[in-house]
Amino acid sequence: KKEGGKQAIEEPAKIVGRTWDGKLVDALLNDLRPVAAPEGGAPKAVEGLELPFLQIVCRELWNEAARRGLPEIPETLYRDEMGGKEAIIDRYVERVMGALSKPGQACAAEMLRYLAPPSGVKMSYPALDLADYTRQPQATVAEVVDHLVSERVLRETTVAGGQASYELSHDAYIGMLRPWASQFRQRAIDAQRIEAGRQGVRKGALIVGIAGLFLVALIVGGWSAYKLAEVYRQTTWQVRRLMSDPRTDTNQILQSVVLYLQRERASEIPLHLARALEAAASRIPEEPLMRDNRAPDPREFPAAN
Repeated sequence: KKEGGKQAIEEPAKIVGRTWDGKLVDALLNDLRPVAAPEGGAPKAVEGLELPFLQIVCRELWNEAARRGLPEIPETLYRDEMGGKEAIIDRYVERVMGALSKPGQACAAEMLRYLAPPSGVKMSYPALDLADYTRQPQATVAEVVDHLVSERVLRETTVAGGQASYELSHDAYIGMLRPWASQFRQRAIDAQRIEAGRQGVRKGALIVGIAGLFLVALIVGGWSAYKLAEVYRQTTWQVRRLMSDPRTDTNQILQSVVLYLQRERASEIPLHLARALEAAASRIPEEPLMRDNRAPDPREFPAAN
């Protein structure tokens, strides 16, 4: 088995006149052995080679040596400069998965819950089933499947009825891809928490700011306390409704309040106040908007009696 692995590494290079450092071949044969974990025991390397790891590591070393114009691929390139097996595999995974669109990466992270299960035993799924299980658009699933098939990470099989099904090319890919998928999902969760915190701070400050605007309207615009209380009650109700919609940002809410104040009592709100409110709105940092976002319509605010 060791001799077969040595030939698998050296023979392709001989065809084009390139050679491998003997120490590097020995290092690869040692590093790329499968790892088994006996029940109740610690993981340990066993005889043989993990062929997907062998192909990936040798290809990455080959490409880097060719880029540098090296006739012999040295051990130092593998161990010192490229960081060994783990670093090479990590960069390979990041490159392959990073070539997907952002929605494609999110979709792939969900698909790998099924394609790369914690049991370590790969399973085959039709693309339609993957879309259903992950609740991802079929077009995005198709993007991921096509890309991973082209990278030889997935392979197509045929199930009963002639339907195409997809599975990882080798069980070894489970260990490569599960960490990436877990890290991607965790980063997405962390980003959502951070954004939720920012939204809360901004929108909490917005409510306080709107209360201040109504106080200015009372003093400068000459509104009666009863009129102000009624308009404030109805306006803040509508603002809270808009704030619950993730498509709405604070800038839009404040601009809508300005328009509402102008419409409700335009003759009693001095022009300089309206301009000051608009200037304040322009200084609020914009929040990320969804594709189908729209500005709140001031006509949605109920008229005060």
